[in-house]
Amino acid sequence: MAVRSEVPLSDPKCRVPWRRDPRMGSYHNVVERAEASVSRDGTVLSAAAQLASRALGDPNVLEEAGAADVFGIEIGRRVRAIMMSEDQDVDVGQTMQQLGVDSLMAVELRRWWKLTFSVEMSTLEIMSGGTLHDLGIATVEKMRSLVSEQA
Repeated sequence: MAVRSEVPLSDPKCRVPWRRDPRMGSYHNVVERAEASVSRDGTVLSAAAQLASRALGDPNVLEEAGAADVFGIEIGRRVRAIMMSEDQDVDVGQTMQQLGVDSLMAVELRRWWKLTFSVEMSTLEIMSGGTLHDLGIATVEKMRSLVSEQA
């Protein structure tokens, strides 16, 4: 809805017209995660998105221990963000059903998956994928096949 600003609202270069509007005060409290970094186009990338972009250039990155857990944690964080309960820790042993994901959320996750990891996941794969760790493993395998197809 073009409400969010990529520039901090306290920055003098921020040109959003509502930044001094008291009704929008909660947006001043939004702080990006410490692990995030900025891509070339100015968008904020998570640790998993950074790993995914590195993997497209160097597939050996996917062989690192814990790559599936990084993806699983990011998937869990996205689910928590959609449900507006980001303050809770993510357990990679939880299933999508335990997190409360329904088919409509799976459609949104599918779109996010493509943008973040550059791989296609069906809503059925998301819903019946098992734990977050299992979904992370499935993402790693799909990324490996994508990289091998490009080579």
